[in-house]
Amino acid sequence: RQKKQVFEETSNSTTTRKEQEMSALETRLREREAALTDLDGQVRERQTQLHQLKLEETQSEKQNEMLKQQLDRQIENRNEVLERNELKIRELKHRVGRYKR
Repeated sequence: RQKKQVFEETSNSTTTRKEQEMSALETRLREREAALTDLDGQVRERQTQLHQLKLEETQSEKQNEMLKQQLDRQIENRNEVLERNELKIRELKHRVGRYKR
């Protein structure tokens, strides 16, 4: 009878210890799942930020290209004006040279 009681106490103690271990493992599992959920949220937030930065970069590149084209046109126009002025100067020098003769 006493052996049976000792066996039951040992058995109950083992069961209680295993239940406590299971409870602790379940708690750790929930904590890790919560941490994973948090990390997933952070990853999504970073991906959104990255996407936004890429959009801004693309927009900036388009703007730079437009400005470059605008500057190229302005340079081309000024070069044409310079060429016309050089022609006029040569023409005037030629006329002045004719009048001097």
